[in-house]
Amino acid sequence: MASYTLENPKFKTSANQVVDDAISYYQSPERKRIALRRALQATPDDPRLKQIQQKLTNPKQVEQAAQAGVFLNYSRADELFVLELADNLRDMGINVWLDMIDISGDGDWNNQIASALATCGLMLTVLSPNALRDEAALNERRHFVESGKLIQPIIRRRCDFRESDYWLAPIDFSRDYVLGLHNLLRVLSVDMPY
Repeated sequence: MASYTLENPKFKTSANQVVDDAISYYQSPERKRIALRRALQATPDDPRLKQIQQKLTNPKQVEQAAQAGVFLNYSRADELFVLELADNLRDMGINVWLDMIDISGDGDWNNQIASALATCGLMLTVLSPNALRDEAALNERRHFVESGKLIQPIIRRRCDFRESDYWLAPIDFSRDYVLGLHNLLRVLSVDMPY
């Protein structure tokens, strides 16, 4: 019985073509990122996959994701920082979803979070030692990754998040909030007033 692997001459499709077909099959960037993440798990050092990853995480992709809404993911220990960040982003016209502000008192907390996770296109995850241990925040991040959505890491306090597989470069707020905000607004393609 013949084996139909990529190396078999009877199977005329190259490995690159298989990857291209798998990625181009899907219309939405989220579905493409899901397919890409699976391909990267199988061959993490493939340079073509890295190129595709760059295309699916370029500034235009981040901007488009943010237009669908920005979900703020954090640990309760960082809530004052997150409230300030949400206010600053809203002042700049960014559609930000923050549980402390956007969940109505009479609504089902879990359903409203699930709805926001489904609606928002970009997650800002505020990283700190507490955030890395926070099970609820971890579950939200995991859901976003599994949905093929983009996560923009925000470093609130120094911590070791190397095990996290975020495709966007982190933005450091740990030393200078104003500089961090400036860099974040630049990533979100927002014209700054200063």
